[in-house]
Amino acid sequence: MLGKSKSASTRSIPSTDTLISYGTEMEGIIHSPSNLRIDGAFKGEIRSDGIVVIGEKGEAHSNIEAQQIIIAGKVFGELKSSGKITITPSGIVSGNCESQWLVIQEGGILNGSSQMERLEQAGDNKQKPTSKVNAEGKPNPDHKVNEKQAG
Repeated sequence: MLGKSKSASTRSIPSTDTLISYGTEMEGIIHSPSNLRIDGAFKGEIRSDGIVVIGEKGEAHSNIEAQQIIIAGKVFGELKSSGKITITPSGIVSGNCESQWLVIQEGGILNGSSQMERLEQAGDNKQKPTSKVNAEGKPNPDHKVNEKQAG
């Protein structure tokens, strides 16, 4: 490494990923600034600034929060992503998903609900649409109708 500064050489090294390999069982809390892949079994909380991958043989009984989440194995818990959640053909999720984008490939399973909201929408006025009638079947006073259309 003659002629190269130390900072220039370390910039080319990607951050180290964390791997929980097949056959490994862990329990606890994982907070990681880098990517995480689980091919074994994990029970607990997962938070990552990178990508979390649950491999085909992986199983997580966890709430997972990450920039991106890819499920090819089984997850029992809530998923929250600031980017995209992908459930591959072998993936099974039993829990709710919250993300900007949700991709469920053919064969993938989501047993739960999904909530998707783009970041640019999050800053907008979050006024929920109102129904024409309330729970009792009476006209909803909060529902605004265009007078010209209603006539």
